[in-house]
Amino acid sequence: MSFINRLKAFFSKWVDLTGPFLIFIFCVVLMILAGVNRTLEDRENTWLSFIRFPQIFEDKFYDLRVKFQIDKVWQDPDTTVVMIDDATLSQIGTWPIPRKNHALFVRRMKEFGAKVVVMDIIFPENSQDLAQDRDFAEAIKEYRGSGGEVVLGYSLTADDPKNYKDPKDSDALLTTPDFVYMQSGNAQLNTPTTPFWINRHTFPIEELVKTEALVGHIGNEEDSDGVFRHYRIIANYLDESRSSVYVASMGLAAAEAYSGERAKIFTNSNGQALLSFKNKNIKLDELGEIKVRYSGSRKNYTTLSYHQVLRAKPGDPAMRAALKDRLIIVGSTAEGAHDFRNSPIDSRMPGMYAHTNIAHMLLHGHVYESEETSFNISFYLMAVGFLLIVTIQRWGNAVLDIVALVGVVTVVFLLDSRYFFPQGYELRLFYCLLCFFTTYSWTTFINFWRSAKEKKQIKGSEFQNLALVCFE
Repeated sequence: MSFINRLKAFFSKWVDLTGPFLIFIFCVVLMILAGVNRTLEDRENTWLSFIRFPQIFEDKFYDLRVKFQIDKVWQDPDTTVVMIDDATLSQIGTWPIPRKNHALFVRRMKEFGAKVVVMDIIFPENSQDLAQDRDFAEAIKEYRGSGGEVVLGYSLTADDPKNYKDPKDSDALLTTPDFVYMQSGNAQLNTPTTPFWINRHTFPIEELVKTEALVGHIGNEEDSDGVFRHYRIIANYLDESRSSVYVASMGLAAAEAYSGERAKIFTNSNGQALLSFKNKNIKLDELGEIKVRYSGSRKNYTTLSYHQVLRAKPGDPAMRAALKDRLIIVGSTAEGAHDFRNSPIDSRMPGMYAHTNIAHMLLHGHVYESEETSFNISFYLMAVGFLLIVTIQRWGNAVLDIVALVGVVTVVFLLDSRYFFPQGYELRLFYCLLCFFTTYSWTTFINFWRSAKEKKQIKGSEFQNLALVCFE
């Protein structure tokens, strides 16, 4: 027998196992690539874009699973969201909202016993009426004096002032505020994350800074497909001496203020940057980001309209129940404000819900388990499901084959939805399912091809026998 014929015989005998094995290896490789760090993305580099391509499918499937999970009815016990909605703007009649209204709002928070007020609003410029700025600042001081806390916002910039002949031409704040050093005491990273600077165009006015209210940075970058799945929870700020100082996001500052616990940022023995809060360690990427474990949309939080709070009567029992001892997050949901984000849970999620979900994550330990553990579980599920399908298909029963496929897929879905996902394991199910379906399809195709070939041979043999009979 020639080498070619031997090769054909070998391929014919083992093709039904060689194909599934190659499919399994291919899906494992795709599963690995689906976990490539998003900070490697480079739109100008074709190879990096190709490497990150498998993550698109896993991300989309992840979004569907997140949406399915949070549709369950539950209510956050600690947080109340106060919306600056269209009704509020209609009642007040101007935008931005005059600061006399913010002063009244903070005093209402004191009256109804709120514990922490987070304002997802920036105050970078003085009002035309400076008396309103002073009144707002005085209201914050009164509230903090009564035991409450306020968190104000600002944004970051990657605009390094060192790149300018005159640093004043950059967007960066050139003088380091005192709060930066107060916030960064628990940060010890061997390798600094990507540097940022405070954006001077969004930092609160001096009158508000003097109240010593907490501040947290806002603003995040979407993934390559335009969906916000990550959140910059800490930022590496470079001060005038070019030393790394870490500052908290609005979500982290809110959780710290509400719990009274400070987060710790450190490098573990494997060289991985981690943020530790309430005995949970969360992996940080090179941008100081974490992946958001979304827990709720608008219906999952007690919600009030801003103008409802302003118009509430003193001692209103319903308002007191909604605000007392709670974390209050104030932000815009009005159409005209355009503060919407495309997230896994809502294609038009108001931006303040990013901070809301982060605060919930931290306060309730609702964080993802390590990527390594989640990958290992994903691999084992894929391997076991693959072996079951391949083994059952060797028996050659078409009905049993489809039962095996449906059974394996159903069990994996149930394990994920009932246990792994609720426990914080971020499994890479898309490529598990791809492995199961392509293995089943390949083996079914090979069996069909072999059956057709055998029938053709039988028909050919019958034709030859008939020809011989006729010839005789």
